[in-house]
Amino acid sequence: MSRSPNELNAVDKHIRASGRVRCGGRKSLAGSKKGALSFSLSAHSTFYKKSGKKKVGSESDCPPVLRVSSRRSGRTPALPYPPPESVHYITEEMNAEKVQNPLYYCGIDLHSDNNVLGVIDSSGNRLSIKRNANDLEAVKKALRPFAANLEGIVVESTYNWYWLVDGLREEGHKVHLANPAANEQYSGLKHGDDETDTWWLAELLRLKLLKEGYVYPRSERAVRDLLRKRAQLVRMRTQNILSIQNLTCRNTGGRLSGNQVKQLTVEAVKECYKEETERALAVTCSVNVIKVLEKQIETIEKKIKSKIKLSQPYQLLNTISGIGDILAMVIMLEAGDISRFPSVGNFSSYCRCVKSVRLSNNKKKGNGNRKNGNKYLAWAFMEAANYAIRWEPIIAKFYQRKSSKKGSVVARKAIAHKLARATYHVLRDQTPFDVERCFGC
Repeated sequence: MSRSPNELNAVDKHIRASGRVRCGGRKSLAGSKKGALSFSLSAHSTFYKKSGKKKVGSESDCPPVLRVSSRRSGRTPALPYPPPESVHYITEEMNAEKVQNPLYYCGIDLHSDNNVLGVIDSSGNRLSIKRNANDLEAVKKALRPFAANLEGIVVESTYNWYWLVDGLREEGHKVHLANPAANEQYSGLKHGDDETDTWWLAELLRLKLLKEGYVYPRSERAVRDLLRKRAQLVRMRTQNILSIQNLTCRNTGGRLSGNQVKQLTVEAVKECYKEETERALAVTCSVNVIKVLEKQIETIEKKIKSKIKLSQPYQLLNTISGIGDILAMVIMLEAGDISRFPSVGNFSSYCRCVKSVRLSNNKKKGNGNRKNGNKYLAWAFMEAANYAIRWEPIIAKFYQRKSSKKGSVVARKAIAHKLARATYHVLRDQTPFDVERCFGC
C-alpha cells in the first residue's frame, strides 16, 4: 500500500518521539520505498503460525500497544500514546460484552468545602470530571449516570470523610478509603492539581494498586470520638493547673502540686491573695475552669464505661500491667478489630513503637515517617509503661537493666513496645496477660 509524504512524515515524527530509533530515522524514512514500513497493533506481539493469520492482542484485558516496525532497524518500538487519526492503523475490535456492560471507576478528591469527582472506564479512558459542593445529594447526582456499572469509589482520607463514605455506602456503593501516606504520586510531576489527583485515585483502583485505610465501624465511631473529646478536656485541665502553678511560683516562690491545685476553692484563693485582687481573679478563673472540666470529664467517663465495661476485650486489657480503666478504653477503641493487623509487627508499627529509619548497605541514609500511626495508641502505651515501671517489680527490674545500657528514654520505649506486642496477643488469642512470659529474664 502506498503512503503519501504527509503520512510518512507523521509516522516519522512518532518514531523519533518514542526514543527507540536512531536520529537518522528521518533520512532513511524519507528515501524508503513503498511498503518499507509496516504497522500492527498487538498487546504482546502474539502470532499463531498454525492458522497463518495474525491475531491482534491477547485474551488478557490489557489494552493493545501500538507497534511500528522498520525494515532497516528490525525493531518494534511501542508508542506510549494513542496513534493520530491521520494515519491508518489496525485496531482491535471492542468486545461486545464490554460494550454492553462497561465497568466504571470513580475517584473523589475531598476538600473542606468541595470535592472533585472523576470517572474512568476499564480501559482508563476519562469520562467525566466535575467539582461539587460538599453535599451528598450533589455527589449522588454526579454518580447517577454510572451507578449501574460502578465498580468502586475511592475517597481520599481527609479529616472530614465520615459523611461521604457513610452516605455512599448507604446507597449500596463499594467505597474505598485511600491512604494518602501510602499512595504518593510521582514526585517529579511538573504540574498537579485537583483533577490530576482525582484521576490518580481512580487509576489506582482500576489497576488494583490502591493502598487503603481502615474504615472504622460507624456504630463504634461515636464512642471512640467521645473518648478523644475526653482527652482534649484533660489537656485543657492540665493547662490550667500548670498556669496556677506558674503564677504561684513567680509571685511567692513556693510550689503547689497538681493535687493541691485541684483542691483549691475560690474562698482559699481570695484568702491567699487579699491585697492582690488582680492575681486572685486570674487564679479564680483557672480554678472555676478546672471544676467545670472535671465535671464534664466525669460525665464522659460514665457514658463510655456504660457502653464497654462488660465487653471481653476490655476485661482482658485490664489484666495487662500498667493498663487501667481509661487506658483499656483508649486501646480497645483505637485499635478496633485486631484481626485487621496481619502480624504483631504491623500492630506495633501502628502504635508508633518501632524504629523509623532508612538503611542502604547497612548505613543510615535518613528517617522514615515517624508519625505514621495512631498517636492515641502511642500515648496510651507510653503511659502504661510509666505506670508499669512504678508498680510492677519485674518490669521495674527490666527498666533498670535496660536504662543502664541505653538510657531511660530508650528503656521506657522498649517497655511500651513490649506492652503493645503483648496487647496484640492478648486480644487475638483472648488470653490474660502473663508478665513472666513478657518480661521474664
